[in-house]
Amino acid sequence: MDASPVVHGHCDARFARVRQAFEECFSMLGETGAAVGVYFQGELVCDLWGGVADGSGRPWEEDTIVMPYSVSKPMAALCCLILIDRGLLCADKRVTEYWPEFAQGGKEACTVRQLLEHRAGAPFVPPGCGLRELLDEEAFTARVAAQAAEWPPGEVLAEHAMTFGHLCAALVRRLAGVSLGTFFRREVAEPLGLDLHFGLAQGRLASCAELSSWPEATIDQLKSMTPLSPRGLFEPDLLFRPSVVNSAEWRQAEIPAVNLHGSARDVAKVCALLANGGALGDVRLLRSDTAALLQFPSDPGVDKVFGFESSWALGFQHRPWVDEACDEAGLGTVGFAYLTREMGMWERAESVEDALLE
Repeated sequence: MDASPVVHGHCDARFARVRQAFEECFSMLGETGAAVGVYFQGELVCDLWGGVADGSGRPWEEDTIVMPYSVSKPMAALCCLILIDRGLLCADKRVTEYWPEFAQGGKEACTVRQLLEHRAGAPFVPPGCGLRELLDEEAFTARVAAQAAEWPPGEVLAEHAMTFGHLCAALVRRLAGVSLGTFFRREVAEPLGLDLHFGLAQGRLASCAELSSWPEATIDQLKSMTPLSPRGLFEPDLLFRPSVVNSAEWRQAEIPAVNLHGSARDVAKVCALLANGGALGDVRLLRSDTAALLQFPSDPGVDKVFGFESSWALGFQHRPWVDEACDEAGLGTVGFAYLTREMGMWERAESVEDALLE
């Protein structure tokens, strides 16, 4: 008898393989609780969830939300892209034109584009910063601005795993006068009706899925990717401590590199909007020419933290093979997201995405 968790929600018959692959994540790939969302031609065609939301067996419900780690980064970058769209921020101007304090430590030549494309030379948490400092946006941002560049800005690609969100937030606060979380809520989440949040309200804490512990084998794999992986991901190791990332203090803070909380269907909705030229339904967040900038990444490079070749366009990782597969499958504009509570590498999300692109 199949003892895998029941999968709930709806899935258009054209995407039956997505549902099958999602079910196989539970029966074959060790999934315990997750959700998947797919938008196709502006419509939500796949909205599935299943499994449990915590170790006690609480079911994953339709309104369960979860922290998706680095899926947070493009949502933070979207706030800067909106400012670019409105003419308030210029990608090719120096960051110091908007944030003078960032000139310290050899970072004075860094452009906004380089900052958004993980080439600012500030990928590491400053020494001595722990949870208390990270939760204090103003203090942590000041520490990041003050530290010396690891490399001259623009020269080296290295994902800013923990600092990226605060770099974006510093620009948003100086240009919009509010925190990135507030800006995101007003300019993105509310217009689109999204259950996505930077800085979770007290009333939504009970809807959060509890993130599992990281398997030791996965931690070893992450630490061994490059010589800089331990420093980029584990100094400090807050992201790998369930007692931290499942705490109310963490969930209610704004740490935009990693602590977005939300649903797969709504992450997929944002992806669909961007793929559709900056608009979805009767909501337009970006002019079509601004959205088109995401199709023109900077030159690829080998990431010094993760060890694989990648390229970025204003905060969004370029994945040309997905675009090609979408074209071959006749999918056109599609938005996809897989969010989980079960920590590991990317094989479950990739298996469902592969099913979508078949």
